[in-house]
Amino acid sequence: MAKEHKMTFGDVAEKLPQHPGSLMLKVIKGQGLSVYAAASKIGANRQMLNYVVKCERPVSNDIAAKFAAYFSEYTEDELLLFQLRFNQYKYHSKQKLQAKKDITERKSEDVPPHPGSIIKKELIDAASTNVHAVALQIDICQQTLDDLTKEKAPLSPRVAIKLSNIFSKYTAEELMGFQTRFNLYKEKQAMLKKPHHHHKGRKVKNAEESLAL
Repeated sequence: MAKEHKMTFGDVAEKLPQHPGSLMLKVIKGQGLSVYAAASKIGANRQMLNYVVKCERPVSNDIAAKFAAYFSEYTEDELLLFQLRFNQYKYHSKQKLQAKKDITERKSEDVPPHPGSIIKKELIDAASTNVHAVALQIDICQQTLDDLTKEKAPLSPRVAIKLSNIFSKYTAEELMGFQTRFNLYKEKQAMLKKPHHHHKGRKVKNAEESLAL
């Protein structure tokens, strides 16, 4: 019988982020134990461990330490790192879903918002930070970002890329898409306000005469 491959930290890290509870449950079952028996052996609360292995609760420092002290498959730091990566994956996934919903809703709006208002409300304010801090983080002039968020200046591709590197909700392409829609709307409004000039019959006649010469 072929020897069963034991999952290493590297194997798991390369895969799609998993809740550490699912990995812990595999270890427990591999030892032929029930969750309650495992809880007794590691000295953890049975109900809490049960929540963790069902992926209903995050693994705590206490449970990670006790689990790692008894089972040798994963260290405490590895289990906590899995939890961190899983949390980040869930957060980013939630952000992307919300972004798709927001983009869909905006396409139906009569007046598309300036990208600066979106950046201020949904990225900067939502992260409980400010224009000054973000400008420092992405290495651009504070005045540039301030003008953008106050809708006094357009969004440039350079700033869109820098913002997408620290905020996961929108890609640079999506941010520039907001600017394009805003530009198109403003241009259409400007064209509607311009009077239409109709060519007089005399002008057409003159053109025909010049061609005949």
